[in-house]
Amino acid sequence: MRRVSITMTTLFVAGLLSCAVPGAADAAAVRATTKPVAVDQSTPRGAVKVFAIAVQSGQADKLREVLEAASPAEEQVVGAMGDAAAAAAVLRAAATEKFGAEAARAMAGGPPTVGDIDKVDWAAERVDGDRATVDLGGGAVAMRLVRRREAGWRIAVGGLVPVDDPKTGAKIVPGLRALARTMTETAGEIRAGRYKSAAEAKEVLTTRTQAAVAAALAAAEAAAATQPSTGGAPGR
Repeated sequence: MRRVSITMTTLFVAGLLSCAVPGAADAAAVRATTKPVAVDQSTPRGAVKVFAIAVQSGQADKLREVLEAASPAEEQVVGAMGDAAAAAAVLRAAATEKFGAEAARAMAGGPPTVGDIDKVDWAAERVDGDRATVDLGGGAVAMRLVRRREAGWRIAVGGLVPVDDPKTGAKIVPGLRALARTMTETAGEIRAGRYKSAAEAKEVLTTRTQAAVAAALAAAEAAAATQPSTGGAPGR
């Protein structure tokens, strides 16, 4: 079975904060020529910082503010992302309380550090009117953003996850919901003292997540297979 990652960053913003970083000499040059971007939605890179912090800190409300959903399907993805991010924060808090911050980070990740967020200052930003892209490099998918007059820059959900892909789109929400359930369940067990170590809890969580997500995706596939075809009738 393909290994299912249990960290939020890997799930739907793979490479966001683990992108390639300039070497020591290059990094110093970049810092000398790059003005730090504020953590707000007044600029595209600032919006990416808001998004990164919201994901890793479990701020579901902030995620909804910084993500732009262009369809009801994308709105469902935003809700599922928020639920999963919040569940990850609950898991991290339980693991920190029981096993300590270092062990919790190894198990469930952690909030981005100042260094992580600073990487966004070095990203390539291209603005074309009310649309923009932010390319973090390192193999990460360039983020697409749109500017809303009152809300500022927002990240397009369709640029993060393939919602409209006929093969994978219908699986995203069930997969994230299954992930949220398993993290919430494991957090409760950690608080109840079921596990002797973070390593034991992580092993159980990984196995449980693989099974739950695989079951959710299989159910989504089965449901999709029963939907009537939208294609036209064959010609005679």
